[in-house]
Amino acid sequence: MTAVKRTGNALTVLFLTLSLMIIGSSTALAAADPGLGTSPGSGSIVSTDLSVNQPQIRTDALAAVKSIREQMYDDPEVVLNGKPLRQVVSEANLTRSQYINGVRWDLSLEKSALQRAYEQNIYWGHTRPDGGSYSNAAVGVSWPGEIITTQANIATAIADVQRGVWAGERDALIAHNGSFNNATGHLYNLINPRYSAFGFARVGGVSVGWMHRTGSGVETGTGLSGTYRFQTAASNSVVDRMSVKMTAPTTLAPGASGRVELTGTAKSLSYIPAIPVTVHATYTTSNANVVTVSPDGTLRATGGGSAIVTAKTATGKTYTSTITVPGAPGSGATTPGVAVATLTNSWAALTDDVVFEFGVPGDEVIVGDWDGNGTDTLGIRRGNTFYLYNALSSGTPAHQFTYGRVGDDVIVGDWDGNRTDSLGVRRGNTFFLNNTLRGGIAENQFDYGRLGDEILVGDWNGTGTDTISVRRGVTFFISNRLTTGIAEREYTYGRLGDEAIIGDFDGDRLDTVTLRRGSTLYINNRHVGGSAEREVVYGRPGEPLLIGDWNGNGIDTPGLMRTR
Repeated sequence: MTAVKRTGNALTVLFLTLSLMIIGSSTALAAADPGLGTSPGSGSIVSTDLSVNQPQIRTDALAAVKSIREQMYDDPEVVLNGKPLRQVVSEANLTRSQYINGVRWDLSLEKSALQRAYEQNIYWGHTRPDGGSYSNAAVGVSWPGEIITTQANIATAIADVQRGVWAGERDALIAHNGSFNNATGHLYNLINPRYSAFGFARVGGVSVGWMHRTGSGVETGTGLSGTYRFQTAASNSVVDRMSVKMTAPTTLAPGASGRVELTGTAKSLSYIPAIPVTVHATYTTSNANVVTVSPDGTLRATGGGSAIVTAKTATGKTYTSTITVPGAPGSGATTPGVAVATLTNSWAALTDDVVFEFGVPGDEVIVGDWDGNGTDTLGIRRGNTFYLYNALSSGTPAHQFTYGRVGDDVIVGDWDGNRTDSLGVRRGNTFFLNNTLRGGIAENQFDYGRLGDEILVGDWNGTGTDTISVRRGVTFFISNRLTTGIAEREYTYGRLGDEAIIGDFDGDRLDTVTLRRGSTLYINNRHVGGSAEREVVYGRPGEPLLIGDWNGNGIDTPGLMRTR
């Protein structure tokens, strides 16, 4: 069953697992997360399992950089920025030995180079696949230099002045009086004494080097050796070139399970190997009484008939597949189970204080205070129809209406400060908000954030009115206004793949961001990064999480949607 906390995005917020495992891949067989800590960017997440041997790259690259610096320093004709290289080195207060042997490896630069090496297989150049600058992939440093090559032997690429892709620019550098341009840029970066920290990587068919004045100061390497799952964000135009297709069974026997996924092929240049890509998506079904689909793409036949399974990427691209289950409606050989809400009223005890059957497996569950009595209750979204309940039980809904479109991202909040939650939807990066529980035309409409941003809704300043903020990578942009504009507060927190949970966890009337990693919740009552104030273990990894004030005491506590 799909579920959503009171102030989150029903489709994208809750099901990002720690490793951001891509839809359609078996968890047991999934490649390891390389743990780069880089932002994937904004767009549709694509991933590939690729092998690397970074210890060898580090050994070869450091030796090669020292070798090319020695060659260029001892070559009296080599100039840099209009001066003999030797003079530039001297003016930097470096001896020959310091210039050559002072080259050091940098962990953050290596991580960034690994990220960019993967991205070069998808989209070539110093622009990322999502359209952003290469510098957006930086970890711990700003505006480094970047050099790119398809040459497999990284030592040759660096050190061979005559044939090396990076270093074979000596004559051009001399001819251009040591200036930086497209003909000289690789060698210019390698021998420039302003750079002392380096990180190199090879992923797929591409090698990348990053260099910086000081780097992060951590000279250890990642030590990555083996197969890892690399990922990045891509714009729709880049995804369109991947020949993405949706693979799903056309039929399922009653009670049977299956898988659905989006896959394609990336190839940025004609002469580098093509790589497979898996495109992350959120999945929905048109009829959960025929087929249910879980966030990881697992299908289950629940009864006879046909259902359309839709995959929607973060940038709004959709793919569909029709699945047929033989037999009469609801006559599956096995039942899909019973959907049960289990709620706790205390962070200290974390006991199942309220338990009741609610909806059916596959429903999207939302949380809100629909009647303004200070207690949160549940609601169901099926397609674009909403069923909202004013009691923590099943039965007859207090409100039933249609709103928005199938595929819209649904958000819940108190937009006008009247203590009653109502609905909104995001379509692209446009928000449509209603202050009453009804369908029809939205009362407030505005654009905010970027395609692919994760929606966060909360009362960040204690005014009693919820506003919309976003998470982009591991950066949170907090806004206290329901308008287009620049965020009023910005900070980094957690890791890529952490699930963001919004609520008032200490009763101070201010919503903050807490993180879920596996089955551990990292509680934070301030808008800052760093360490969490406390940690609690709750539920099982991947279980749909609910956050709300179930007993009206002013403190949001957790709950789970489970199938029994």
